[in-house]
Formats: sequence, C-alpha cells, structure tokens
Amino acid sequence: MIRHSDLIKMATYTFATSLLKFDGTNVTLNANGLVFMLYSRYFGTVPVEVTGDSPQPQPTAPFGAEQPAVNAGSDTFPLDVCAAWTQDRNALVVAVLNPTDLEQALKLHIVGAKLSGQGVVRRLASEGADASEPVITESPLTAVPETVHTPPFSISLYEFHVNR
Repeated sequence: MIRHSDLIKMATYTFATSLLKFDGTNVTLNANGLVFMLYSRYFGTVPVEVTGDSPQPQPTAPFGAEQPAVNAGSDTFPLDVCAAWTQDRNALVVAVLNPTDLEQALKLHIVGAKLSGQGVVRRLASEGADASEPVITESPLTAVPETVHTPPFSISLYEFHVNR
C-alpha cells in the first residue's frame, strides 16, 4: 500500500477485533495489531523512493490466475524496505522488514538528505527463539549507520532527524 500511495489514500483492517489478544478480561494488541500501531504512529507520510541491487525473484509457482506485471517487493531482497519523510519533514523514517528466519544486513546509502545522525530505531521482534510474543523496543541512534542488522522476523523503523 505504501508503494502505491499515489493510488491508495486509505486502508483499514477489516476486523478490528482480529488485532487484539484476549486473556480473560485483559485485552492487548496481538502481533498484527502491533504492526499497525508501529506504522501508524511512527512511519512518515511523504513517500521516498528506495532503490537496491537485489530485486525480488519472480515466483516459480504463483498461485491464482496471472503473475502481476509489477512485483510487490522492493529491490532489497530478501528484505523489504520503504521510506518516508514525516509530515513536517523533520525526520526521515526507513522501514526494514525482515521476513526470514535469519539475521540480515543492509547497507544504507541515503542521498539528498542532510541528517543529523540523531534518531531512534523502533523494532518489532520476538525476544524468544520461537518468534512468539513480539514486542516493540526503542533504542537511540547517535549516527546514521553504514550497515543495519535486522533480527529474524522483524520490522525496524529507523528514524533519522534532519540537520537544521
């Protein structure tokens, strides 16, 4: 949806209760709910082009009818990366999704933005080896890293503040 924001203006999850985890009378967000919360609170609103040198492979056995003309993923396989400025353009947010069961590394090369290096990384990942019970953590950034390392089955939002 983010890559097609020129066409898609609004999207919702159909059943809001499917974003919740029930435990007796305690109700919290489940993993899907945490994803929606992470992006809605912290991802930017002004899309930025992302390029890479590792394109998504074509499916070898696509299900359904025809193979789409445009591949849905970014050119950063096996990671999926997208970026956006915050509405006030005070920060650039780079979202890195690692859908694999291995830690992945990504070299960042940000062009055309004067970033202070100060910021924060917000990460949704499991603290256990079985990838259950994911949590959102925050860590400060003191420089724009040359390479980022993403844990298995995780989403990392790197928020870099603008140098003014």
